[in-house]
Amino acid sequence: MSVVNETESAIKRAARVLEQAEQFRRVGEDGSADAALARAAAIMARHSIDLATIDAERRALGQASQEQIGRLILDPFTGIYAKMFVQLYTEIAAAVGTVTAISVDLGKLQQVWLVGTEADAEQVKMLGVSLLLQAQDAMARWAKTANMSGLTAMEKFKNRRQFLLSFAIAAADRIRGTLNQAVDEAGDGTAIVLIDRKTRVDNFVKETYKIVSKQTNWQPGTVDAAIAGTVAGRNTNIGQTAVNGGRRAIASGSRE
Repeated sequence: MSVVNETESAIKRAARVLEQAEQFRRVGEDGSADAALARAAAIMARHSIDLATIDAERRALGQASQEQIGRLILDPFTGIYAKMFVQLYTEIAAAVGTVTAISVDLGKLQQVWLVGTEADAEQVKMLGVSLLLQAQDAMARWAKTANMSGLTAMEKFKNRRQFLLSFAIAAADRIRGTLNQAVDEAGDGTAIVLIDRKTRVDNFVKETYKIVSKQTNWQPGTVDAAIAGTVAGRNTNIGQTAVNGGRRAIASGSRE
């Protein structure tokens, strides 16, 4: 089986398991959903590690790399939380480690470019789609019970934004822990292979794109909003989507 076919097969397997998790979640079978979600994350992690190892061995023998680095362009986000959604993908890419998320300001629209191998970029996209839906659902539930009486519209917005930011950071930490566990289980040399992969991606980004770094100074919300977002992010189930069919609506993009 070719690398391309292996990648497509792994993505399809992970997608099927994620669909199973969503079905379990919709009928309230949380234990079964959690188990399915763990399997999906493990499939993605192991496949990325396998491809990175094979590719490193090929290059060590002087053979051409079969895993080309490219750009996966996601459909742009719009609305008042667009920049926070971009931040979510940035946190996930940083957690995965072998993908660089480039934010593109299109005025009223915000876009994300995922730069890396096809398998790694697809992994970040799949996780992002799932966690984006979870974040919105969790924020909506929290906002219904949070005491924000007497706050201005701007203050309420800052609290919701704070919730999303804290959620993104906490969820990314969970992903990082899952992938680190997979690396440990894969044995000696795996970490070095992934560091080499990250270096290749970093060099590609430097040689291909002119990136202007911008420091985003978020006006923080309340401590309660930050704590609530962190708790929700830590408890989130990697791969879950709360909206039936939502993945198909969000998981679009083009590969270059």
